[in-house]
Amino acid sequence: MDITQLTDHILKQEKRLAASSARQNASELSQMLMDEFVEFGASGRSFNKSDIIALLSNEADFTPYEICDFKLNPLGADTVLATYMIAARTDCHGQPKNGSRRSSIWKLTGDNWRLFFHQGTPISTQ
Repeated sequence: MDITQLTDHILKQEKRLAASSARQNASELSQMLMDEFVEFGASGRSFNKSDIIALLSNEADFTPYEICDFKLNPLGADTVLATYMIAARTDCHGQPKNGSRRSSIWKLTGDNWRLFFHQGTPISTQ
């Protein structure tokens, strides 16, 4: 898979994680996340795989968001860093509100790319 195809594939995976159908499907989440998965959330809290599956499976007030400025950087033959911004809403001028910058590390395990690490950092509105 060349870098363009890999970028498209990882972006598709990130979009799956942004869809409420995948977020509320514990089996699908379990297949997408590595057992060693760690997330540092935009809230400042830390989560492991079982924490995230439980949290997302019971998420009642999920707000869909758009992925912007997606970039993929290879870290090795089987590891990539994805960086992007999400915006749940925009103001009247199209500026993001309640958004965050995101980074994800994906690892190739067998034939599947699985999420190893994720971090969200709130975007300052000032």
